[in-house]
Amino acid sequence: TGGASGAGGSADSDSVVVKAVRQAIKVGSARLTDTGETRKLFLTAMFQLIEKSDDIELLEQIVAVLGEWVCAPPTEPPALSCKERSQFILKMAAQFEQLHAAELHAAFLKVVLRLFSEAAAGQTAAGQHELLNKIEPAFMLGLRSRDAYLRHAFFELFNKQISPSVSQRIHFIICTQEWDSLSGTLWLRQGTPLLLA
Repeated sequence: TGGASGAGGSADSDSVVVKAVRQAIKVGSARLTDTGETRKLFLTAMFQLIEKSDDIELLEQIVAVLGEWVCAPPTEPPALSCKERSQFILKMAAQFEQLHAAELHAAFLKVVLRLFSEAAAGQTAAGQHELLNKIEPAFMLGLRSRDAYLRHAFFELFNKQISPSVSQRIHFIICTQEWDSLSGTLWLRQGTPLLLA
């Protein structure tokens, strides 16, 4: 009984801590400026939470906050650099792959899709193409999303980037495109529809 009581107390304590952290993110993110030590500490804390937390609601909140930041013009506070944006996106891609949380995955992929969709529509700010090149592994994960709508949306964007010529598509699929980010699955599942599209 004592063990069960102790476990319950620990869970309650963890819940209180998570709620406090979520409130701190809510307040801090709204007041964060683009300069100073506070900004650096806040971004470092966000990065570590992505890396170490497995609380899905907390991570979904982080995705919501960072999603607005990475999609915002580089001049808007907290004015994330291209390096900071790519580090956050790639860290989320790596960490979230280890979690079985469909809604979290979808929320993250919607951020990635927004970045690439705006680029396809010519709505990106200066320097954004450098970011897209760096976060391509995150885009590739969208091609194997379990969410059919998202998977289709990523495929359509990917398909439009490739020449309609069959020979050029074969060369792109076999020789040009890097499939390393999909190494955990058979990448031909993504490559074959491109050839047949």
